[in-house]
Amino acid sequence: MINVKQIKREKRTAEMSPGKKKRISITRLIVEKGRWIQAVFAIVAVLSLIAVSFINVNCDLSEYLSD
Repeated sequence: MINVKQIKREKRTAEMSPGKKKRISITRLIVEKGRWIQAVFAIVAVLSLIAVSFINVNCDLSEYLSD
């Protein structure tokens, strides 16, 4: 079976010459680091769900008014 990532990697290294800077596009970064981005998102989502329990909201707006 053809490995698409390997083909893309070989194509990318063949196109780059030693004198050129490596240019990383945002789409390539998202495609290559997709699992990592999903893992970070999941961790942040879990942490935010835990943090919700520590937040107290005062719904009585009259306490904020001056006398």
